[in-house]
Amino acid sequence: MNVELQSSMSGLPFCLNPSCEHRGPAAVGPFKLTITFVKLLLTKPRRKMNAPPAFESFLLFEGEKKISISKDTKVPNACLFTLNKEDHTLGNIIRAQLLKDPQVLFAGYKVPHPLEHKIVIRVQTTADYSPQEAFTNAITDLISELSLLEERFRVAIKDKQEGIE
Repeated sequence: MNVELQSSMSGLPFCLNPSCEHRGPAAVGPFKLTITFVKLLLTKPRRKMNAPPAFESFLLFEGEKKISISKDTKVPNACLFTLNKEDHTLGNIIRAQLLKDPQVLFAGYKVPHPLEHKIVIRVQTTADYSPQEAFTNAITDLISELSLLEERFRVAIKDKQEGIE
């Protein structure tokens, strides 16, 4: 059974069966079609369309601040912390640390747009505790936890290397 498809470029029928009665440029078997496609992929240079430079995701521009703080006018005792050149990794870990504090009523973050390398963290606290203080305490606690993790990791690597030798 021959399968013929109309070619959109030349108008000639394409035959997917190598034993087809069509000969010449219109007869294309699956093997030849695959080889042609692979050659085309290997020889055609690839380019990224509209891709921003990679350094824009982590390098601060001149005059750009790492963090900016603004008061949230929608709810009482709340602030918005905007961290430039950061992503979900830092946003989620800070949010989780903030929620461990019993005086924090709400902590959440968002990435405004996938192509913008910044996160916005919203923090609401009780009346006797400022959002800036909660944020500072959360960052301090994270630094100490990560230092402890690094120390334990280095000890584990050292123990593993000594066990191998």
